[in-house]
Amino acid sequence: FATGASIHEATGYPVAVAFNAGNLEPVAKALRAKFPDLRLIVCADDDVGTAGNPGMTKATAAARAVGALLAVPDFGRAAA
Repeated sequence: FATGASIHEATGYPVAVAFNAGNLEPVAKALRAKFPDLRLIVCADDDVGTAGNPGMTKATAAARAVGALLAVPDFGRAAA
């Protein structure tokens, strides 16, 4: 919830929160079905310290599944 609230606060855009990486694609598909012409942006978590980086892999799959844009965090050298 906090990430979605932060994105809304920073952009003023409406936000839908999936609550976990495994739910990103179903939520994206539900939004696409309800709003077929909406420009969707899937915002990924970068789980760089987690095997398989599920935040990035699931967000990428969700964005591809519905033709959405993908926004990813850039922590620069801080993530290294």
